[in-house]
Amino acid sequence: MPVEIREMHIEDYEAVMALWKASEGIGLSSADSQPAIAGYLERNPGTSCCAWETTNPDRPRLIGAVLCGHDGRRGYLHHLAVDRACRRQGIGKALIERLLSETRVPLFLMCRPEMETYYQKFGFQRLDLNEMTPYFQRLLKVMRILIWFFPFMGEPLVMRKPA
Repeated sequence: MPVEIREMHIEDYEAVMALWKASEGIGLSSADSQPAIAGYLERNPGTSCCAWETTNPDRPRLIGAVLCGHDGRRGYLHHLAVDRACRRQGIGKALIERLLSETRVPLFLMCRPEMETYYQKFGFQRLDLNEMTPYFQRLLKVMRILIWFFPFMGEPLVMRKPA
């Protein structure tokens, strides 16, 4: 299956949102609205990307996407997703390698515990609470409260890949 990895554009929004909604473990919020994503992509050109299956070049099909951006000092990886039927074919790896080639700052992510070994392959390391940025410390405290009410959620991990 021919696959093309290319920069995410706001014109991809509907297809990307459909993929994220169909993917387990992707938490969406108002920060993922079309205007918010448009602003994010504008502030972070070249760091988010999509994987397109191009068997029929006239009708490429979105099979993977990752949102990534930075503030100049640290970056954040959000919403890595690969179509369920296309997993275990190196698509997620290709997306991460692309964004790593475009990112020159330490990169942070939050993931489910079962994804830890996957991200370790790319140099990400689990962080203890005292190693996290204030953003993740606050977010994890809120998550712990939610988990108390919804234990099926499980506590996420915060990981970092040094620059």
